[in-house]
Amino acid sequence: SVFFVPSLHYTLRSVPHMYLGDKTMETQNVFTKIADGIYRPTSVQVKFGGSGNWETRMENRYNSFGKLIESVKDGKECVSYVYGYNGNNCIATVVNVRYDKLLELTSGFITSLYKKMLCMTVITIFLAR
Repeated sequence: SVFFVPSLHYTLRSVPHMYLGDKTMETQNVFTKIADGIYRPTSVQVKFGGSGNWETRMENRYNSFGKLIESVKDGKECVSYVYGYNGNNCIATVVNVRYDKLLELTSGFITSLYKKMLCMTVITIFLAR
């Protein structure tokens, strides 16, 4: 059996596979410790051609309970998540706004929803870029 004790960050890499003929592509997921015993994927990176730099394709942020609060694809496409029921259930998905900006725009309204939301409602909000 394998026993693994991760540090603050660890990386899982895939085996290179073929991409567009003779070019190879590698992927790696970077995991970060969010809380005691909770690790989550914080970025997905790719590298083409066997050499060169890793490109970040997806970045994720989590709250202290390990719940996804923001996902950004290719540095542009952003989705933020709001939790209610004392942080247990997602009550809103907000497209095209970063989580920090969402908190700034709502001036604490999101924080009050976190504790006061009583009914099971999921809201999806699309904001123009």
